[in-house]
Amino acid sequence: MCLSNDHGETLSALKEETEHLAGIPVTHIKPVSGGRNNRVYRVRLTDGRCLALKKYFHSPEDPRDRLRTEFSTLRFLWENGINYVPEPVACDRESGIALYRWIEGEKVADPAAGDIDRVVDFLSALKRLAGCPAAASLRPASEACLCADELIAQVEARFERLSCVATDYPELERFLRERLQSRIHLVKERLLNGYADNGLSCSEDIEMAFRTLSPADFCFNDTLYSSDGILFFLDFEYFGWDDPVKMLSDFLLHPGMKISLELKERFLNGTFNVFSTDRYFPVRLKLQYPMYLLRWSLIILNEFLPEVWSRRSFAGAGASRAARNKQLDKAESFLRGVEHDDMAPFLQCL
Repeated sequence: MCLSNDHGETLSALKEETEHLAGIPVTHIKPVSGGRNNRVYRVRLTDGRCLALKKYFHSPEDPRDRLRTEFSTLRFLWENGINYVPEPVACDRESGIALYRWIEGEKVADPAAGDIDRVVDFLSALKRLAGCPAAASLRPASEACLCADELIAQVEARFERLSCVATDYPELERFLRERLQSRIHLVKERLLNGYADNGLSCSEDIEMAFRTLSPADFCFNDTLYSSDGILFFLDFEYFGWDDPVKMLSDFLLHPGMKISLELKERFLNGTFNVFSTDRYFPVRLKLQYPMYLLRWSLIILNEFLPEVWSRRSFAGAGASRAARNKQLDKAESFLRGVEHDDMAPFLQCL
């Protein structure tokens, strides 16, 4: 067995922690490629089981308890009949590690209509679970947007955080000042006017009956087809209550995947049926979607923030000038999408 990994942490120490949690000896532990925020290992036990060991990033700059959120969410889902998610085995919040049943399979490289239908079925199941008593104890999703004012505030706060570091990056400063600032102002004005025209309050949270349970930050990169053909949904670090408008917008705009206009429309048509009891759902989606586009333009630029460098380093991804320049190009592409979004004709018909 190797004595250490690329992070300077001994695998033998992880082995001991895993054996303590699992209650039986470990025969093999190996780092595998995981996300850009955490470390993942494949573990084999003496009873033949394979587990995923996940070590979560934590820092004072980001107080979110990803381990608690994900582990408790998966336990909730399993207890309520959703077993196409990782099965939680054990966790130790003090050491920041959790064990899940290992899922062998392949990523969804090229989503098809059937994959979209499975996603819609999953979101429909989460909406049904929102009505069960146990769901009341669940927290809001990370950066939930339950009203228009919260969405606007998040966009403006992200813009300000990036502006604070932009003096060290002339290209970023120019992009924020010359390209993004005016677009945020324009889209904000349209959003506020649209709410007023429809008699909606920007400051009031949507009713509890119209909220849903959301995976948050969700795309096909967070799915896996098991060897027996079941589509598993994997990442629940940001799970919680949210407006379905945010959940749908984030899925459609997520930079981690590319799906055709036809599949986007199939996704929206399917989810409209799921949230049909909310008469203002189409209105909120139409008005908020451009602001979510801008929000993702800013999220893509997170590579410029020092606290994100720490997470990337922890997970072994790192950050470089080339990586930041690449993200700046992506953000420019997203910004062009505000003016030339392929979903605009569809949304205008709502």
